[in-house]
Amino acid sequence: MILETSAATPIMISAEATKAEQPTETSRQGASCEMKARVKSQKKAAKKIKNEKKARAKAQQEAVKKLKDEKNTSHKTQQEAEKKLKDERKSCAKAQKKAAKKIKREKKAHAKAQQEAAKN
Repeated sequence: MILETSAATPIMISAEATKAEQPTETSRQGASCEMKARVKSQKKAAKKIKNEKKARAKAQQEAVKKLKDEKNTSHKTQQEAEKKLKDERKSCAKAQKKAAKKIKREKKAHAKAQQEAAKN
């Protein structure tokens, strides 16, 4: 075991201990690569989460839109049915009025014919 003296301290430190404490160039590069890989995987995971979040938001918007469209369609269908019913009632009332007028005219004509027959 070789001992060397440190210029800053008068204590004797073994050369093996000082070499072990100092990181070598290759271990620094390895740590750097590991750090880069870790950062890359974290970015990838963050991007995946972000994309999933976007997909969920988009799916939710589509569901809301679909529900809204269905509601509008249902409302529109109901309005059309109500309008059709109203039109049918109108046409029925119109036909009844027309029939009532015709009956009234026929009664009037019949009464007139009876009066003339009574005169003769």
